[in-house]
Amino acid sequence: MDVGTESKLYIGKYEVVSFLGRGGMAETYRCRHHGIGGFEKHVVVKRIRPEFAQETLYVQMFLDEARLHGVLNHSNIAQVFEIDEADGIPFMAMEYVDGPTLTEVYRKASAQKRIHFGHLARVVSGIAMGLDYVHNASSMDGKPLGLVHRDVSPGNIMVNMDGVPKLLDFGVAKAVDRMVDETQGGGLKGKVRYMAPEQIARGETSPLSDVYSLGVTLFVVTTGKLPYVGATDAELMTEIVDGRAVSPSELDPDYPRDLERIVKWAIHTNPAKRLPNGRMFHSVLDKFIAEGGGYSTEQEYLDWLAALFPTADSYGVESPPLSLMSEGGSSGTGSAKDVRAAVV
Repeated sequence: MDVGTESKLYIGKYEVVSFLGRGGMAETYRCRHHGIGGFEKHVVVKRIRPEFAQETLYVQMFLDEARLHGVLNHSNIAQVFEIDEADGIPFMAMEYVDGPTLTEVYRKASAQKRIHFGHLARVVSGIAMGLDYVHNASSMDGKPLGLVHRDVSPGNIMVNMDGVPKLLDFGVAKAVDRMVDETQGGGLKGKVRYMAPEQIARGETSPLSDVYSLGVTLFVVTTGKLPYVGATDAELMTEIVDGRAVSPSELDPDYPRDLERIVKWAIHTNPAKRLPNGRMFHSVLDKFIAEGGGYSTEQEYLDWLAALFPTADSYGVESPPLSLMSEGGSSGTGSAKDVRAAVV
């Protein structure tokens, strides 16, 4: 059924357009922000799941993420605009990235036999610059944040249709002044298959851990495989710690040797022998793009993206229709709890 003005759903001042997804602690919605003079802007609203809204630890973790992410201002980092609450449930309003994840980019390029090493290197190069900014970021009063993302992976990278890659999701980021100790809740933080060996073996994370994760990301989106063959997390962790990575050229004899050297440097088992920082990662990838086997102009890259994703409905998660979302919802400034009930 059609949704009239009187039955629109809101989270705070943000009109819900569609449900995007749900994670372990939070859920996300595509929303519309209205202003005077016909102003409209799409945003992503991420809010803590209602069942955790009274759990002090979960709320503090969510607020930590919003506070740390909100300080960051870089073209390769999805922006946080504000944090607020609706019906006692905290939420943050973030930049809406109109485009696919890097996972979707790889899958579409692979399916269409359009894998281009230089274009994919461009995406990773942009994220490397974003990470370098994150690792050197300071608080509003100039104190180093000591940020480590700890969850760099293709699914946490999006590419807008202007070709700009954006790093998302600072939910498990490490920082010197997090209010919730990173060890609370137990377990390793991040995805095992992208974790650095020092994190698995000793629980140590640093900017070099993020460099490693980005190196694995580059390996995955240029080969379609992980650098390890373990079938379980336990097997993967053993192989990662032992440094038993396969070479990209073992999977693809035509893999560019210049790019292979970069990948191997980024995922070196010994952090002291790894690519030293995101800026250097960006620099060597840009050289590969300009001079090596991955030659790619910006226009060629944009044309490639446009060919892979000719329309907005060729990427992204399918969302429940608004007619479904309106059932059981409320009107006006409807409660966040109503929104959840309507989309589940």
